[in-house]
Amino acid sequence: MDALPEWPEGTVATLVTHGEAPHAIPVSLVVRAGPREIVVGLAPRRESLARLRADPRAALTILAAGDHAFTAHGRATSFDEVGRVIAVRIAIDRIADHNRPTYEIRDGVQWGWTDAREMLFTIWQAGVEVPEIEAVIDVMREQDGEMWMRSAREITAAYERGGSPLQTYERMESPPGGVLHLYGQPQDPAFYKAQEEFAARHPWFRVERVPAQTHFSMVETAKEASAAIEAFVAGT
Repeated sequence: MDALPEWPEGTVATLVTHGEAPHAIPVSLVVRAGPREIVVGLAPRRESLARLRADPRAALTILAAGDHAFTAHGRATSFDEVGRVIAVRIAIDRIADHNRPTYEIRDGVQWGWTDAREMLFTIWQAGVEVPEIEAVIDVMREQDGEMWMRSAREITAAYERGGSPLQTYERMESPPGGVLHLYGQPQDPAFYKAQEEFAARHPWFRVERVPAQTHFSMVETAKEASAAIEAFVAGT
């Protein structure tokens, strides 16, 4: 396995750290930050955090909906305070794929924690301070834990039904007028290349990059997005 797969929000992982003996704990906040990078949220007093500061080696095992079963081995590279948790960024060196044809992982552990929401906002915002994005996040903060968990369940169910968005598009008939995808992130060029390759195979699909750094590209790059949409509708 060359790159980390996409797992559902809310997935629980097992974090193993080093010391005199291996130390394993469940972690309820684990976010894919790139094809070879994971961010884990830990309470400041967790023993695992102290261990990582002393010895950055770490392993994360994930069993999640979508038939994901793997262990990511890497090293902690940064420790950032986010609200009441420490966001530990782990650079992944090796990924062990545990999938077997004899079984299928259909679901993961269910949980709820409001600090996870704040860490997601920090990752999605990517250090960009724009009042309009802050306003969007304030509205999202108004939603309670049940709504957030419901959204995670719906996203998981959608992936189970149809796979990734491109896999869903693959099964579609050519839609009247075509499809425009305004691409902002992930920044990894491999993801954008996959979109371009799909567009080359399907003339009705078009992808254009907007210069967004955040999860909120339609807000961050509103002028560029609206110009691209207007050009698309006009057929240019």
